[in-house]
Amino acid sequence: MTFVFLPAMRKKILRIAFAVVITAVSLYFAFRRVDMANVIAELIKADYVWVFLAIIVMFLGHAARALRWRVMLRSVKKIGVLNSFSAVMIGYALNQITPRGGELLRPYILGKRENISKSMLLATIVIERTFDLLSLLAIILISIIVYSSHFSDAIVSMFREGEWTKNMGINNMGDVIRVIALPFAIALAILLWLFFSKAGQKILSLPLRFFPQKIRAKVEELLAAFKEGMRVIRSGGQIYWVLFYTVCIWLAYVAQIYFPFFALHLEAYHLTFGDAFILLAIISTAVAIAPTPGAIGVYHFFCIQGMVLFLNIDYKTSAAFATLTHGFGYIFMLVTGAAFYIREHVTWKDVREAEKEKV
Repeated sequence: MTFVFLPAMRKKILRIAFAVVITAVSLYFAFRRVDMANVIAELIKADYVWVFLAIIVMFLGHAARALRWRVMLRSVKKIGVLNSFSAVMIGYALNQITPRGGELLRPYILGKRENISKSMLLATIVIERTFDLLSLLAIILISIIVYSSHFSDAIVSMFREGEWTKNMGINNMGDVIRVIALPFAIALAILLWLFFSKAGQKILSLPLRFFPQKIRAKVEELLAAFKEGMRVIRSGGQIYWVLFYTVCIWLAYVAQIYFPFFALHLEAYHLTFGDAFILLAIISTAVAIAPTPGAIGVYHFFCIQGMVLFLNIDYKTSAAFATLTHGFGYIFMLVTGAAFYIREHVTWKDVREAEKEKV
């Protein structure tokens, strides 16, 4: 008997299979040098008061994200704080089960409850993602400039031994900043101009004429949504509040990394808030590209490698840290999101409808 799969079903199966393979491979490479008995021993000895504080700042970070979304929609409709937070947590919960699934469900839930148009929600989501991308680039830049001694030594050594950089005369972190950070800052400034100025947006649209109609239509839709979103938040004077909440979100993310340093008694390594910035830059980059549910495996691999290579922490402790930070975040988002799933009476039918709308 021959089974014929619809293209959409075939894509879904391939996507799931790919996610499973990436998860398995990344977990293997993350923990292959580690005795899990030692990791468990480290977790048992952890001071969970600091974990509780990390969970509190995680909650505050998600609340700031909900408030930022609410502010973006203020000139359209006054959204309830609980409704906005509910949609955010439902989206995060689904992300722990299926890669990126919550990104579609979150606006669908809020739109259904608040009766807001798809196009308006698309506009705010595009603005959100743009701000988060630019924030991540800024975090990477800050982590290069505001470096610790561990980070400095690792980076300088990497550049001095690199095939393309060993002849650039790099002897200290100042040379690295000259070679990398300054061009990076210029590139970030150009991106800001392209995204947030009318002239820049016109330039972005110029290459579209060379793309196929389907791709061109999608990109044009996103650019139109971006313009509409910027018009909405500017017309209501919300841009400064959006920037404020964006800073709050990322400071909460840094604190989520910083507090567990003390939970695992890493005082001997003299880790600083700057080290948390470095680790956040590495983890956030991994999570942004992770095709796995809840970034399982990808998070662990990059977190462990970041701690070993840049912070000079041993594999056992790094593995315990990755397991602890990912674990409490995963459980918090899953449990909190599940509570709001019940509140909103969300069904799998809603998930499928959100996928169809592709907000």
